[in-house]
Amino acid sequence: MSNSTTEIFFDEKHIMHQVKFAILLTLQIPSLVLSLLILIFFSIHRSILRARQNQALFVLLIINFIQVTFDLPMVIHYNHLGRVSPATHAYCTWWTFLEYTLNGAGEMLMATISIQRHIIVFNAGAFKIRSFRYLFHHLPLLICIIYPIILYLIIIVFDSCDGTQWDFNANVCGLANCFMVYNKPLAAADWGVNNGFPIIVITVANVALIIRVVRQRIRCHGSVSWRKQRKMTLQLLSISCLYIIAWFPGIIVAIIQHLVLPTFLLEIQIEYIFYLTYMICLFIPWICLGLFPEFIKWIWNGITPRKTSSVEIRSYFIEKDPFNGWTDGLSIFDSKEKHLLYHVKSTSYFFEKRVELFDRSSQQITATLTYSYNNIKVKQGEFSILNLSSNERLNGTIKDTARLFHNEYIMKWNEQSVLIETKFFSILTTFRYENHNEILATLDERVFSSLWRNKYDLQKTSLRLFSNVCGLANCYLVYNKVLGTFDWAVDNGTPIFLIILANVGLVLRVVRQRLRRQGLITWRKQRRMTIQLLSVSFLYFFAWFPNIFIGIIQQLFNPTFLFDIQFNYIFDLTYLICLLLPWICLGLFPEFIKWIRKLFSKRNQRQMTIRPVNDLT
Repeated sequence: MSNSTTEIFFDEKHIMHQVKFAILLTLQIPSLVLSLLILIFFSIHRSILRARQNQALFVLLIINFIQVTFDLPMVIHYNHLGRVSPATHAYCTWWTFLEYTLNGAGEMLMATISIQRHIIVFNAGAFKIRSFRYLFHHLPLLICIIYPIILYLIIIVFDSCDGTQWDFNANVCGLANCFMVYNKPLAAADWGVNNGFPIIVITVANVALIIRVVRQRIRCHGSVSWRKQRKMTLQLLSISCLYIIAWFPGIIVAIIQHLVLPTFLLEIQIEYIFYLTYMICLFIPWICLGLFPEFIKWIWNGITPRKTSSVEIRSYFIEKDPFNGWTDGLSIFDSKEKHLLYHVKSTSYFFEKRVELFDRSSQQITATLTYSYNNIKVKQGEFSILNLSSNERLNGTIKDTARLFHNEYIMKWNEQSVLIETKFFSILTTFRYENHNEILATLDERVFSSLWRNKYDLQKTSLRLFSNVCGLANCYLVYNKVLGTFDWAVDNGTPIFLIILANVGLVLRVVRQRLRRQGLITWRKQRRMTIQLLSVSFLYFFAWFPNIFIGIIQQLFNPTFLFDIQFNYIFDLTYLICLLLPWICLGLFPEFIKWIRKLFSKRNQRQMTIRPVNDLT
C-alpha cells in the first residue's frame, strides 16, 4: 500500500514538473524575443530614452532580460529533469546567488522608480539641477544594482557551508543557503528588509501617487494636466501591480515561517507560490508593449512593406579635396560625380573655424558656419544660409550634446530642431527632427576612400530640410577627431615606434654581445641580419615619420597645419617604400646577384657554343 502511494505521489510530482516546464518554456521564448526587441528599440530611439521616466525603466528591463536569459533556463532545466543537475555545491551556490541578486535588484529598482515618479510627475524641473539629478536619480539606481551584488556575495558565496544542506530535488536547491538554514535572524532580516520593505514602498508610493494625481486633477479643474500625467502614472501602476502580485504572498508566508512556524505552507510555497516571482520577468515585456505605442509602430513598420515615397531623393557626392587654393576644403558633385556644384572652404583662427559654402551656379557664398572646437570635437557654432529666391538669410545655431561614445549635434533655427547623429564606430550620419523618427538626410562615408581624400555619399530624403545645410555642417561635424587621432597614433604611429625601438635595441644587443665575446666570427654571422633589418626599417621610418607627426598635429591642434605641403609632397614619401624596397633587397642578397650573373653567363655561353661553323675552304 505504501509503495503504490509513493508511486502515485512521484507520478503527480513528475506531471507537475512537466506542466511547469511547458508553461515556463512557452512564456520564456516570446518574452526573450520581446525583451531583446525593446532593448534594441530604446538603443536606436535615443530621444525616447532621454525621457527621465524611461531611463530607470530601461535599467529594470536589462535586469529582467538577464534573469530571463541566465536564471530562468536553470529553473526550466530543473523542471524538465525533475531534479537539480549538476547536483553540486558550487552549482547551487551560484544559482541561489543569481536568483537572490536579480530578484533583490529588481524589487529595489521598482521601489526607487515608484519614489522617483513622484518627483517626475509633480516636480520635473528638479532633475534639471545636476547635483539633484546625480543624488536622487543616478545614485539610487546605482545602489540598487551594486548593493544586492555585494550583499549576496558575502552571505551566499563567501560564507559557504559544507554543502550538505542543499535539497537537490527542489527548485533552486531548496533555497537552502547557509544563512537561510543556520542563521534564522539574518534570514528573517533578508526577507523583511530586502524583499518585504521594497514591496511596502512600492505599494505606499503607488497609492500616494494615485491620491496626489486625483487631488491635483480636482484642484486644477482641467484635463490638460491629467493627460500629461496619465501615461506616467499608468506605466508605474501596471508594473507595480505585477511586483505586488508576484511577491506579496511569498513574503508573507516566509515571514511567518521565520518568526512563528517553520513548516507553514512550506510545500505550497516551494511548488507554487515561489513560481509567482517568475511572472515579473516573463510579463514585463508584454506590459511595456502596451505602454509604448512608439514601439508597436516601430514593429509594425518593420513588418509591413514600406510605401514608396513621392519625394524625390537628391544625391550628392562629396570629396575632401583642396580645389584651386581652397585650403582644407570639400568639393560637392552631383550623384554622377561629374558636375561640380559647390565648394566648401575652411579657415581656422586658433580654436575657431569658419566654413563657407560657395555655389558654382550663382557664383556667391550661400552659407557660412562659424564654430569653436577643442582638441576632441566641435563644441558649438552659428550658421547662416542664403535663400537665393527671396534673398533672405536663415540664421541658426549648432551645439554638441556631449555624448560619450558617439557624435551628436542639434541644429536649431526658427523654433525647429534637427538632430545630427553618428553612432560609435559608425560611418553613417543621420539627420532627423528631434523627437521624430523620420530621416531627413543621410551622410555615408565610403569605406575604401583614401586617407586624405575622404569621400562621402549624401542623400536628402525629405523636402522639409533646407537644401544647403547638408553640404555645409555635417562633413565637418562628422569628422571624428578621436577616431582619426586613434588611427594615426595606433595604426601608423605605433608600428613606426616599434620599428625604431626594436632596431635600436637590436643594435645595442649585437654590439654588447660582440664586446662580451670579443670575437669576429659571431659578429660576421650577425652583421648581415642586422644590416638587412636596419636598411629596410630606415626606409619605413624615413617615409612615414614626417607624415605621422604632421597628421597628429592636425588631429589634435591645427587641422590646416602644413596641409598643402603634406598633401602635395610629404604623403608621396610613402610610395618610396614600394619603389625602393626591391633595390634594397638587391644589395642585401648577394646570392640573388650571383644568380642573375649566372643567368647572363649561361646565356653568353649558349650564344658562344651555338654559332655557325664556317667551311674551312
